[in-house]
Amino acid sequence: MVQRELESGRSLVASIPPVPAEPPSPDEEVDAGADIIVMHGAPLLHGVEIYHGRPIFYDLGNFIYNLPPTLTYEPGVIVADGDFVIVHGRFSGFGRPANWIAADILRIERGVLVEHWDVIQDEATREQSKSGLPMFGDHFPR
Repeated sequence: MVQRELESGRSLVASIPPVPAEPPSPDEEVDAGADIIVMHGAPLLHGVEIYHGRPIFYDLGNFIYNLPPTLTYEPGVIVADGDFVIVHGRFSGFGRPANWIAADILRIERGVLVEHWDVIQDEATREQSKSGLPMFGDHFPR
């Protein structure tokens, strides 16, 4: 499968579900030419492994593919300094009592993602805010 997609000249995302008795190794998929690996498993966010400069997202598949259609992502500030990029955003409409405020921190070397961290926190209400300011944008959640 990977070779056929590579011939088309597009980036390839390999999605590996946990269903097969012996799912393919994410390393093997990268070695075969995959640009990004999305693993399935527990519906929780886990770390990202970088293998030969390609990201392997563990358990991200369930998070992406099982989300309700009401999910909304609002991008906020994107800041870059040298090899570092920070993306700030808000997730809402996914069935939790509070929205999530997220900061993705990326380090990129020579155009390749080499490190990725997530900071995810429940959005504070006006009553919970220590500073009196919203965590995201110019208003508190409704």
